[in-house]
This record gives sequence, structure tokens and C-alpha cells, in this order.
Amino acid sequence: MVNRRGSSSLGSLSSRLLPSAIIDCGVTIGTPFWKHDQCQEAMVQEVRFAANRPDVVVKRRLRAPADARDLPERAQNIRMRRANGSLFVFTESDASITFPSVVREGYFAPAAQGAS
Repeated sequence: MVNRRGSSSLGSLSSRLLPSAIIDCGVTIGTPFWKHDQCQEAMVQEVRFAANRPDVVVKRRLRAPADARDLPERAQNIRMRRANGSLFVFTESDASITFPSVVREGYFAPAAQGAS
């Protein structure tokens, strides 16, 4: 009979560490994309129902979700254009993705267009 007590601790540690590192990287990379995707979806919904609302109300309704999602202040600068029965809403912002040794900047420009 062989006593293998404690010999599998390295294998057990690596089997837990690798998935944790992958999940952490996924969350770090995915969070800015998810936040801006939610901003895009809010714009699409607001444009869909903006036909009877003034521009000030539409902008205010879009700034609140951008603030709640901790998007940069630049993302709260909502711009709108109404022309020929259509409405175009857009904004732009930067987001940094930080790893221990690397920092990457991402540029996001959510926009929505519809009938007004």
C-alpha cells in the first residue's frame, strides 16, 4: 500500500486556479462591452418611443441609465439629430481594460436610429 497523502495538492490547486483566472479575465474584458451594449439597447428603446417626446426628455432619459452603469462622463453627452421624420441618437466614450501588466483603451460609439 502506497501512502499518497498530500501529493495531489498541486494538481488540486491548478485545477481551481486556472478556471478562476479565466473567469477573472472574462469579467475584466467583458464588463466594458456589456455596459456599452446596455447603453446601446437603452438608446434603441428610447428611439422607438421618442416620436412624441421632446429632445430634452429623451436626453434626460438616456443620461440616467448611462450614469447608473458607471459609464464615463463623456458617454453621458448624448447627441440627437431629427431630420426628415427620422431620429438619430448617438454618443461616444472610452473605456480602459486593465490587466496587471497591460492597459488597453477601447472606443465605444453606441447609436440608434428610428422614425420620429
